[in-house]
Amino acid sequence: MKALLMTLVFILINLNYTFQPDNIHNGFFVQAEGADLGALNPDTLTKADAFLFGIDISHYQRQINWSDLSTEKHITFVVVRATMGGSRKDKFFRANFDSAKKYFIVGAYHYYDPNEHSSLQAKNFISTVKLDSGNLRPVLDIERLSTNQSISSLRVSLKNWLKLVEKHYGVKPIIYTGLGYYCRHLDGHFNGYPLWVATHNPKMRGDTTLVADIHQFSVKERVCGINSCVDGNELHSRNLERVLIR
Repeated sequence: MKALLMTLVFILINLNYTFQPDNIHNGFFVQAEGADLGALNPDTLTKADAFLFGIDISHYQRQINWSDLSTEKHITFVVVRATMGGSRKDKFFRANFDSAKKYFIVGAYHYYDPNEHSSLQAKNFISTVKLDSGNLRPVLDIERLSTNQSISSLRVSLKNWLKLVEKHYGVKPIIYTGLGYYCRHLDGHFNGYPLWVATHNPKMRGDTTLVADIHQFSVKERVCGINSCVDGNELHSRNLERVLIR
């Protein structure tokens, strides 16, 4: 183990990268500059910066101590649940979003209800979330099949949500889903959209062959300021421009 650590230090020195404990998270090197977008320029990131670590949160995390969470320097981005279905809103969204953007790259996601009207769901998200340059693109979270329409019809509904949200924000939204759901129901139908895939397999961390721009690898991460587990995600630096609003 000592020999491996010394080898990694040697590699970092030769990459002209400053070695700090905060640049290591669960054995993977990550960017530790918080929301410093200048430091996250894909053109200047080295191999040591390849994977950026982030979390996603909702009301399930309850009250968050943002002062404590801000000390977690390995966290680069935070994605906050904003809305669900055609009318529901996450009760902690505003507080979480406003606090997160003080310390991290921030984004917002909509939990899509496959049994509700897509236009109403788009309106719910758009009326709730204001996004600016430097934020992550809006995220569509689709995890379930519909009980009142076919998968073909559901794809049409999803595309309607994506079209309406893209028209409002001026960027293609990110699609979040499980790897199995993507392979069975979405693959080949949503080309051109940034993709965020959940596998919850730590062995797949750092897998550059994944089709996803963002990889959710765990639901069991622990961080300061949050009393429950959170989802852990990694974003390869080469995909940064694909997921940001510029």
